[in-house]
Amino acid sequence: MRGLKAKRVLITGGASGIGAATAVRFLEEGSVVCVLDRDAEARRKILRELPGLAAALDADVSNLKQVQAAFAEAIRLMGEVDVLVNNAGISIRHNFLDITPEEARQRRDSANGVDQRRHGISVLCGLQRHQGGRDRTDEVDGA
Repeated sequence: MRGLKAKRVLITGGASGIGAATAVRFLEEGSVVCVLDRDAEARRKILRELPGLAAALDADVSNLKQVQAAFAEAIRLMGEVDVLVNNAGISIRHNFLDITPEEARQRRDSANGVDQRRHGISVLCGLQRHQGGRDRTDEVDGA
């Protein structure tokens, strides 16, 4: 990853796992990085571990209003967002046969489902508008 010095990066699901590793890599390249995550303890932990982060923002990617508010806060903190890493996801960590109907519904409806893609695309369309590009919000409905 070269040419990323001073790029402003927002990483969903960025407080742990692949998202946290991605944040480390962008910071190593000189990027300004905000992570977005719904896990409060993970956000506190990554702020301790990566003091160079611009912020660890609270949002659940399955909730469009939270995503929009976090994106607005990232812009307020960094001035713009040049790179969006849409990494957030959920994992049910026990035997497949023990998954409850509620867990299955959550898995289907949350971060790994249509909402995450639609909300990520919606944020990108907002970024396009914010940076003076063509308004493509109408294209989100087909996501």
